[in-house]
Amino acid sequence: MTYLNPPITSSQEREGGSFTNLSRAQGAGKRFYTFELVEERLVEALQLWRQAPDRERGWLHVKALWPDILRHGWRVDVDGEFDERAAIVEPRRPALTRDQVAEMVEASDWIAHVDERDRKLVVTVLALKARGITRILWSRIWERGGRGRPGPDGLRKRYTRAIADIAMTLSR
Repeated sequence: MTYLNPPITSSQEREGGSFTNLSRAQGAGKRFYTFELVEERLVEALQLWRQAPDRERGWLHVKALWPDILRHGWRVDVDGEFDERAAIVEPRRPALTRDQVAEMVEASDWIAHVDERDRKLVVTVLALKARGITRILWSRIWERGGRGRPGPDGLRKRYTRAIADIAMTLSR
């Protein structure tokens, strides 16, 4: 079994911390952020953004319900009678908890630490990872971006640096 964290030293053990949780060693409110932790939190935030209910869509659904009733909801054989069985009922998404919303907003604010020219790249890659795609095809991202400079390897490096910069900024 391989462990991602290095072994805890005796000084870290005395201070009650580990490599990933240095809150006591660094002082109150401080936390050590790794590349993987930042990337994971940003992916979770994108997944929560997808789960969040769309308020505008809900309003438009209520406003535009009458054409759907005319199209699908009236019985053909009986004039003027509404058929509840024909109405399509979509299950409601469960509402996000306050903790989920707070974590989502906090992680989304981290994108402000990324250089503006790299934000679109970072969000594109995080969206692919949020969909469950583990192997990122940098050449495909490069092609969709117009095949300019930098190349696919340069895009990978820019993404890695951007996430690392977020981790370094948050760990200060």
